[in-house]
Amino acid sequence: MPINGVAQGTRGWSTGVNAVGAGPVVASASVPLARRSGLFGRRSKDESSELAELHAWITRTQGLDAAQVADLMRQVRAEAAALREQAEEEAEGIRKDAREVAKEVLDDARKTAKETERARKDAEKRRREIFEAGTRLAELQARIVTTDETAMLQQVGIYAYRHQLQDAVAYRSRLETLQTEIKNLARADRAVLASTKPNCTRSSRHARSTVSTVARSSSTSALQR
Repeated sequence: MPINGVAQGTRGWSTGVNAVGAGPVVASASVPLARRSGLFGRRSKDESSELAELHAWITRTQGLDAAQVADLMRQVRAEAAALREQAEEEAEGIRKDAREVAKEVLDDARKTAKETERARKDAEKRRREIFEAGTRLAELQARIVTTDETAMLQQVGIYAYRHQLQDAVAYRSRLETLQTEIKNLARADRAVLASTKPNCTRSSRHARSTVSTVARSSSTSALQR
């Protein structure tokens, strides 16, 4: 009758216990041999003793295999935990490196944006300064031309008086036309036509002075009308 995987033969006991896991079968535990007796009472007592020894042997052999399997399981769990911890450390290192790289890229982008904005403002300031300088130069050139024309006109006795109707829209264009004609005549030395030949009692210098005085008086009267 088989007991817990162990079969009893006619000449002794043989084990049918298989090793659990990868652990080897322990050879130090010997299988108890069957005892023979001619007396029924003593045979019953011996069989009970043999059965107890067999149970003890099975417990020893199976206990050793279970301990080996438990050690192997603990070793596997420890290695798995170590690998998991190593993988987590490597993953954390990769995440940390990625965060640092992303931060550096973001900082560079912000720095570039600030430099670009500063360059744009500087360029806008330079363009504004150039425009203002050009406008100022044009104003100065216009003043120089006006000053030269005024001085030229004053040399022939023509002065630019401010007329009382100068701001009126109806007379402004007409006044500008007259002023342009006077300037053109002054440039062509045709603003004043008079004889500068001396008479019998006056010199040529006195004649030119008289003509200049008369011209200034006439121009002043014409502009004030």
